[in-house]
Amino acid sequence: MKVVPSRKYLIYALIAFLCPIAAILVTILYQSIAHAEDWKLYGEELAGAYLALAEVIQIVYAVAIGSALGLIFAIISLRFRRRFISVGTAALTFNALPFVLTVYLLIQGITRGW
Repeated sequence: MKVVPSRKYLIYALIAFLCPIAAILVTILYQSIAHAEDWKLYGEELAGAYLALAEVIQIVYAVAIGSALGLIFAIISLRFRRRFISVGTAALTFNALPFVLTVYLLIQGITRGW
């Protein structure tokens, strides 16, 4: 009987790649539905600027959450197939860079102020 190699590592790596992208798309979809009428209600430019800032902050949090979830799936993928150059390593890098950048920006904002 021939043993077929498992492709679980590939499935988890692909899920890891899709996590931050799905988080951003879901956030943009939410913003387009929830804030569709908000732009018409505010007559002042400052209120519109605050709304735009709030939307950018929501997208930053979505990137952080999606990348954290992607990191978990990438680590699971690497546990199935431990190689330095693999799809799991690429997924880990793809998720780690935005996550580290987002956490750095959040820490800078907390310590220095926005």
